[in-house]
Amino acid sequence: MTLVFRNLQDHPDVRGTIVRAVDQTLFDREARWRTLVGESPIGIFDVDLDDRCTFVNPAFERLTGMSAREALGRGWASAIAIDGGVGTDDASAREFRIDLPEGHSRWVSMRSAARREPDGRVTGFLGTLEDVTERKRLEERLEHDATHDRLTGLGSRALLVEELTTALARTRRGGPGVSLLYIDLDGFKRVNDMLGHAAGDELLVQVAKRLRDALRGGDICVRLGGDEFVVCCPELDRPAHPHALQLAERLIGVLHEPYDVHGHEMLVGASIGIAGTSGDDPVSIDQLLSNADIAAYRAKRMGRGRVEMFDDELRRQLAKARRIARSVGRLLDQPRLPIMCSPLVHLGGAGVVGFDCTVDWESAGVRESADTIARVVDDAGMSRALDVALVRTVLAQIADWQRRPPAAIVPGLSLTLTRAGALSPVLPELVRDMLVRSGAAPSLCWLGIPEAAVAHDLEAASRVVVALDELGVGVALRDFGSAVSSLEQLRRLPAPTMTIAGPLVAAVCDAGESSSPGDTDDAGSALLAAIVAYARALGRVVVAFGVHDDAHARRLRELGCDFGTGPAFGPPIRPDGVEEFLASRP
Repeated sequence: MTLVFRNLQDHPDVRGTIVRAVDQTLFDREARWRTLVGESPIGIFDVDLDDRCTFVNPAFERLTGMSAREALGRGWASAIAIDGGVGTDDASAREFRIDLPEGHSRWVSMRSAARREPDGRVTGFLGTLEDVTERKRLEERLEHDATHDRLTGLGSRALLVEELTTALARTRRGGPGVSLLYIDLDGFKRVNDMLGHAAGDELLVQVAKRLRDALRGGDICVRLGGDEFVVCCPELDRPAHPHALQLAERLIGVLHEPYDVHGHEMLVGASIGIAGTSGDDPVSIDQLLSNADIAAYRAKRMGRGRVEMFDDELRRQLAKARRIARSVGRLLDQPRLPIMCSPLVHLGGAGVVGFDCTVDWESAGVRESADTIARVVDDAGMSRALDVALVRTVLAQIADWQRRPPAAIVPGLSLTLTRAGALSPVLPELVRDMLVRSGAAPSLCWLGIPEAAVAHDLEAASRVVVALDELGVGVALRDFGSAVSSLEQLRRLPAPTMTIAGPLVAAVCDAGESSSPGDTDDAGSALLAAIVAYARALGRVVVAFGVHDDAHARRLRELGCDFGTGPAFGPPIRPDGVEEFLASRP
């Protein structure tokens, strides 16, 4: 059979038929290959060992912007600056950017494999190019979004941390120092309240543009969130921070210019705090940010629209505040706070009706003024915890006296809440729980709502007052005349008791010492008399704080005050001295 087939191959007609069949098969395969390669969206190329193209398909031309005539015979890899050339037998993808003739660019992913002869000798490389521009742009967009604020286009905290990490490392190696400007807008909340959050966002966009336009090359501005921004700038002279100071003063002026927000002219300002570091004074990123934030807070407290430096004095104040905060924190861990009780007396002669309680800071080892401690507690976010601890202590003391009365009656105890506690919607529920646990009679506990809380948020304060009143706890508006609340707010706050602030009492009584009894021509006396009369017309009980002597007490009684507390009735005493004090009273 094999012999017959060989004989047929030798026949001219048969041989021709076989050759034509093989040629047709090869032609068909080549046609299919050319169609596949020609229509493929993936660029296909063939290079020799010198990285010169010997074949490219139309997709290659489209992706590279280079015609086949330009590509063939040229060192294509060197023409587009591919590191290491095309020739590689590594199947992993290599990505690079191609600059196109029209001024555009395109990202491509390239793979290549060796082309070998039957003997294994490498004679060139076959490769593919795939357009990955959209993916690269998406990655760049995601990377940008991760380090930039979407609303303003400024950098975000992540970018600031990245830049500061590099800058501080450079500073530690002897490079230039770094300064941070912490910018807190003044009056931004007013824009949100008046025009809504969309207007607030528009204002922030305009602020960001002004900040960008005011910076020099090398400075970086980021938005931390809300209305807070930070500018990071390298400094050549750390002790004076010259550029930071000049830039901060310029920004104060730039940001204070009027804004057109949705057709409304709005004015906002800025308070700026500056903190810096150099190689001989290394700090962490968090510490540097905190220092600048503290300086900005001081600028806000000292009048706004100003620049403050974080200096040695502020550093000492910060160290003192930290010591106070630690001491208060340890105190809050105790079952009871040490307290002092100031006698609360009926000015009509009915004697002691209770005591006003404050924390005995001195015995707790915190030897600072009450105002300083209150400011630190508020800044540290410990106000509500302090309120809860003080209420718990007072209720526990009342319960002790209910079991063993110090006199014929169990005296009531009052205390003043902090502004944060007085506005906290959860405080009444906490008081309810403490009443149940202690067993104290709610009527013997009076909680004071400070005037500052009423001035800040009358509605929130009113809700707390109503909730406490429902528990049977006495509620008073405390220190009226110490803040900026109005008589209208006094009318609207449903507190049954009102206390007059000590400074107002002292001013009125001292002014009246030269007048005859009952003379109310003095402006201060007339003011206090009007306030008391208004409170009495509203059905409020009036308590005067800071009563210094018997003359003060008589004058306050003449003006219509019901109760008083202060040095005129004895010094503050500890709870264990109340029984002896009451026994000594007539």
